[in-house]
Amino acid sequence: MKNIVRFLAFVCLVTAATVASAAQSGDVVKFGQGAIVGQGVTVDNAVTIAGDLKIDGEVAGDAVAILGNMTVGSTGKVKGNAVVIFGKLIKESGAEISDKTFEFSLTKFGCGKSCLLPLLGIWVVGVGLVVFIGFGAIFLLIAALFTHKVGKASSFAERHLWRSFYYGFIAFVLILPITIFLLISVVGIPLVPLLFIILSAATLFGYAVMSQLIGLYFFRYLKKPGQPMVIEVLIGFLILAAISFVPVVGALVKIAVWMAGLGATIATRFGTVTR
Repeated sequence: MKNIVRFLAFVCLVTAATVASAAQSGDVVKFGQGAIVGQGVTVDNAVTIAGDLKIDGEVAGDAVAILGNMTVGSTGKVKGNAVVIFGKLIKESGAEISDKTFEFSLTKFGCGKSCLLPLLGIWVVGVGLVVFIGFGAIFLLIAALFTHKVGKASSFAERHLWRSFYYGFIAFVLILPITIFLLISVVGIPLVPLLFIILSAATLFGYAVMSQLIGLYFFRYLKKPGQPMVIEVLIGFLILAAISFVPVVGALVKIAVWMAGLGATIATRFGTVTR
């Protein structure tokens, strides 16, 4: 596992470095197509993304092929590193690679390029599931640790929903001007990270508040009020997650919920003031 992490980190560093220097005339960088370093030709670095790389000449720096194969011909020379990810490294007789060689190929796991999209899909779903569970855990933790404060903010949002939305909208509009003012004032620069920490905390707290309110309405509809706040937050969070899958409407609802929760948090100062 450590070797894979080091390998991927190396690939990112090498790719970033070579792409950043693509403007130099000695570099070869191709996206979506292959590249050939001909015999007798010398380049600084060679990078292909979604294309094959053929080296019959000399690469003074690094050679990188992502989503493609790299072939170093009998007259080819790579003075730096040769990196291949989701492809195959072919080294012909007489080829020279002076530095390290890294190859990450799906064929080593009994899987070809046809497996790439399913694997990426599984990865995206996995990451999304981890993020979903992580945020859900945060909201439940907020409800468990700050039950009374969440209740105060939720009560305000229930009684003054439009005012909460208005406060949240005003806060959203003022974020950019305040940030620019702090940056221009120089002395306010150290306050910018603090501003975004407070905003992030208010966003999480506010979303927990609105999740609780939605869960409260849900159990009232079922004529089963008085449920533990953690359960209300969980149900509200799941309802909002389900709504988010509805095209356009889901995004608008989540934005409105975010603004209303942010406004209720600001109005009650994180549930410390009853209004």
